[in-house]
Amino acid sequence: SRAGLRSRALLSQALLYSGGLALALVVLMFVFAGPVLSVLAPGFSTEARATTLPLFRTALWAIPLTFLAGVTTAFLQSRHRFLIPALGTLFFNLVLIAAIQAGSGHVNPLSILAAAVIAACLFRLGSQAVAIGPFAVAPRFFCWPLFHSDLLRRYGQGVAAGSFVALVPILARSAASLTAEGGMALFNYAAKLVELPLGVAITGLSVAVFPLLS
Repeated sequence: SRAGLRSRALLSQALLYSGGLALALVVLMFVFAGPVLSVLAPGFSTEARATTLPLFRTALWAIPLTFLAGVTTAFLQSRHRFLIPALGTLFFNLVLIAAIQAGSGHVNPLSILAAAVIAACLFRLGSQAVAIGPFAVAPRFFCWPLFHSDLLRRYGQGVAAGSFVALVPILARSAASLTAEGGMALFNYAAKLVELPLGVAITGLSVAVFPLLS
């Protein structure tokens, strides 16, 4: 049907544009990995920074896979198929746990963990691709101008808001690590006081509203 073709066209365009945006972001962060790492981990020593920098650059490639998984999640939810997207975090964590177990006796277990992050993202994205089913990108999918300025503006706002929410705890922990002894514990206790009511409210709203928005 025409509606089905347009939905596949929207999926193709969203994968292309979001993947391209994420790739550009990764290249930028790859080039300026040193300053970015200084912001995320200000308490690292020079030796720890030198060890972490290549691992950080490896883990950066999880960003495009996460962007693409967000698109496939929205597509599946728009089809009222919630199980596989809901299991995405479980799949991700299972791969990481398996990698930690496998690399426990390795000379450099952190390198295995960095590669496992990529593998976990691939597994999550692959599970959603299987749920979507056979799908071929056709040139006709790009004939419809489905991405207009208002949609791109709202998408940018959503990405910026989500990134800000995800980065705040990381930056706060980084700042807490520079304080006196007990600063990290104090931050963790303070964060837990907010996480429960916030998590309940966000989970309830997302279950009720996100499928409709998708």
